[in-house]
Amino acid sequence: QLTHSLSDGTCYDLATSAPALWTNARIEALTGCEMNFREVPHSYGKPEGGRMLRQRVAEFLDTDPDYVIITNGASEALLLALSELNGLRDTVLVPTPTYPGFLAIAEMMGMKTKAYPLPTIREGTVDIERIAEFATGRTAACIVNSPHNPTGAVLPHQKIKELAALLGDKGVALVVDEVFHPIYNHIKRQPSSAGLENVLSIGDLSKAFLLPGLRIGWLVVSDPVKRNAIIDLRRHISVSGAPLLEFIADYVLAEREPIIQAVQSQVASNMAIAQRVIGESRCITWHAPAGGTLAFPELLGRTAYSDDWQRLARSGVLVVPGSCFGSPQHFRISLAVKDDGFERAIKQICSFCDSLPINQNLKGAPR
Repeated sequence: QLTHSLSDGTCYDLATSAPALWTNARIEALTGCEMNFREVPHSYGKPEGGRMLRQRVAEFLDTDPDYVIITNGASEALLLALSELNGLRDTVLVPTPTYPGFLAIAEMMGMKTKAYPLPTIREGTVDIERIAEFATGRTAACIVNSPHNPTGAVLPHQKIKELAALLGDKGVALVVDEVFHPIYNHIKRQPSSAGLENVLSIGDLSKAFLLPGLRIGWLVVSDPVKRNAIIDLRRHISVSGAPLLEFIADYVLAEREPIIQAVQSQVASNMAIAQRVIGESRCITWHAPAGGTLAFPELLGRTAYSDDWQRLARSGVLVVPGSCFGSPQHFRISLAVKDDGFERAIKQICSFCDSLPINQNLKGAPR
């Protein structure tokens, strides 16, 4: 709705989680290789995805290609995972703040959601036992989003493995959404969760590779019973993927390192700008994201409502209000956008936030 209030060409879009960065020509120029897809057949593919792409995804994630199911983006992967897990147990644990898509897909499946607090991931020692305590006899799955949308928090690989074991003892599957893997900022690159016992791992080319138009995602399931049931379900829902898109995705993953490095460099450049500008602000604070391409700054002593964000949008800068994630004192921005104009946009956000009325009862209000 905010985008419709803007005039053409006036918007600096910091709201998107996957900004348009690539064309085929630019990818070919970066990698030094040509995409030769003239002979790719326009036919049905396999419901689990073509073998070539599944092998490439497995190589990228360091897992078994037989575990990999290619999907129409990460959303279909999550839908398929929850469809398989939904049964006598009908509750899904989700982090808070949470990506709204988790709630929407669970609701569409007729499942209930129960929130666990993200600070158990973000603050010091990771308290995975606390997360596992939220699971009951009605819990079908627990979703972990790492790197996290919107905060950029990262749950270490070893802790994911330990959490999967704790939940497995309770008969609860762990669904790991790692669509921002392998973008890590001030920590070392983490291994993927793909192939871990009691884990259904979700990834795609939309977020970390900034290729949302390909609509290529994957679901990695080591359990053969669950995997075969999911493939059969996808055969009825989607029939198959598109061989042409799978061909391009295979090319991208084969030449992935220059693409990943370009995205990582863009994020690092914008993060340094945001760190400097926000660091000088009296009305905003933030935690630099450990991973991913998003940040979730916090308003100090202020709250912005829908009309306020509309006003910022009309001035030409678009962000995602924190209320979309259940956190009205925050807002989400992308760090993967092209850096021309990024500093001006961050300064404009700071100026806008400084104009909001101060509430002495809120965190960070000046005394």
